[in-house]
Amino acid sequence: MNIKKLAYISLIVACTILVGYLIILSSNKYLFNFHENFSLDTASKIAPFVSAFVGIFLTFASTLLIIENLNLTNKNNAENQILTQKNQFESIYFNLLSQQRQIKDSIIKTSVEFTLNDGVVLDTLTENFFDNLALRINIDSEKQDTNNTDDLVALYNHWFTIYNSELGHYFRHLYHIVNFVDKNSYFILSKDNNYLKKYDYIKILRAQISNSELVLLSLNALSNQGNEFKPLVEKYKLLKNINLETELHDDYLKRVPYPDLIIANFMHIQ
Repeated sequence: MNIKKLAYISLIVACTILVGYLIILSSNKYLFNFHENFSLDTASKIAPFVSAFVGIFLTFASTLLIIENLNLTNKNNAENQILTQKNQFESIYFNLLSQQRQIKDSIIKTSVEFTLNDGVVLDTLTENFFDNLALRINIDSEKQDTNNTDDLVALYNHWFTIYNSELGHYFRHLYHIVNFVDKNSYFILSKDNNYLKKYDYIKILRAQISNSELVLLSLNALSNQGNEFKPLVEKYKLLKNINLETELHDDYLKRVPYPDLIIANFMHIQ
């Protein structure tokens, strides 16, 4: 039983007792005598009863209603606080997404180092930095005699060193966005289904990441530079939609080096 119902019951009990007592007094002519004038003396006999007995129920009811009003005020304040937190979170989050797109656009036309000795016709390259770098790494991976994660990471580190400015900026900001969602106080206040709410926001981010970016993200997460990012990549399934190009024939230019290794290192795509 909630406080509000209990207060109403207390008021009903108080009114019922008071009315019942007045009826008893009237029926016995202690209060009213229809053949005589109203007696103030007999009416005053009710005052001690009302203050000592009925007043208890009225005071109890009023106290409960005050408590209920305070609870309602606190609830409204909490809801307003959550709404304020949500508005602040979304404002910052979508601003971060906009900044991420600007970072991507600023580096997307960066030229990737290619030589004709690789057997790649330069006309087949795009103006997309991420597509071309993924292709470049895959070409180099096909020249390696071994097939293990350390070799793949070493190859990525080689190209990360060359394009540190572009890749470092891009992945640091991407990590910041995911980490911002993961640790934001808004989700602590809202309580219910924290992960699902966070995951919905991350899906908006994931929808803006191209397949070549996902390939490079997987390699970055396996490297020392991305070791803090990898748990978040797994937690929010950032590689869920990655196309590992396993259905492509060998005569196509592939952009995914060692797809089996990528699968082996990320549980959510196995």
